Amino acid sequence: MDLRKIPPVHTPEKLLDIAFRRASKEAGKVQARNRLLRRKRAEERRVRESARYITGYLSRLERLGEMINESPPFYRQLVDIVIGMEGITKSLDRVAWARRNIERGQERARQAIRMSKGGPVELRKDFYGKTASILGKIGAELEFLSNARARLRELPTIKEGFTVVIAGMPNVGKSTLLKALTGSKPRIESYPFTTKRILLGYMERGHRRVQVIDTPGLLDRPLSERNPIERQAVLALKELSHLILFIFDPTPACGFTIGSQLRLYREVAGDFGKVIPVVNKTDVAEEKALKELEQEVGRRALRCSAKEGDVGEVAEAIFTYQGKGSIQAPP
Repeated sequence: MDLRKIPPVHTPEKLLDIAFRRASKEAGKVQARNRLLRRKRAEERRVRESARYITGYLSRLERLGEMINESPPFYRQLVDIVIGMEGITKSLDRVAWARRNIERGQERARQAIRMSKGGPVELRKDFYGKTASILGKIGAELEFLSNARARLRELPTIKEGFTVVIAGMPNVGKSTLLKALTGSKPRIESYPFTTKRILLGYMERGHRRVQVIDTPGLLDRPLSERNPIERQAVLALKELSHLILFIFDPTPACGFTIGSQLRLYREVAGDFGKVIPVVNKTDVAEEKALKELEQEVGRRALRCSAKEGDVGEVAEAIFTYQGKGSIQAPP
């Protein structure tokens, strides 16, 4: 969603002020030998130019609806959760109503000015007054769209393409794994309903590219502990992710028992599917603990030591999944 195409949302007063000043400037360029003809042409140009600016501006605002509808499902879900598509649609419908009425009004006003034998200034002022009245009637909708635009700017900028989301309890090494896999400092983006930020990085192999996302504050505690709106925001990640890496820390260092990590793993797997278990800190973990964890998970987990940069098995699995849509952990 390219937010640069969404213009700042003006109040009716500011929109009128800009339009009328532009129209006055254009009207000053009119030339004609006959005084009455000059006045008529000048006033007609004021009407035309003010209407052109206002209707063009409102048309750009209406483009917001198209941009949202053309966005990936992930963004459409976030917009509906954070702002509400019903409110956006109703506001844009009112904007379209205002634009159509101003377009029709300016056509009538310009024709009246051309046909008049005097009083073009009064006809232009009448058009200005009606235009101000129309915009005043959508003041609440413009305020709603201004707030919506501000909130849209807070949404994360995430690219389309093959995406891996990293999940797991806090302090299990998720951000360290992200950095080890991507080889660079992750980009930080905001995300609704969490005070923390999601982290983004990219893996590349030849012409293939993988987007990797760490989710502090999101997939690090049971969804059952969240309110319905938070839960929706978290589940929006389902539309984005092609694969979930769930990170386990089998050592006591993270502060969470294997049992609590397993409960979160099963919940994430049940809600998202496409979840691959990954055991971190295998350089210090006991082999017995690793075997017991894999027995509980019910499959061989991928192994890594993110802090030491030993993530080759995980990286290979990601590219394998990207190419085949499935993965078989090594024995």
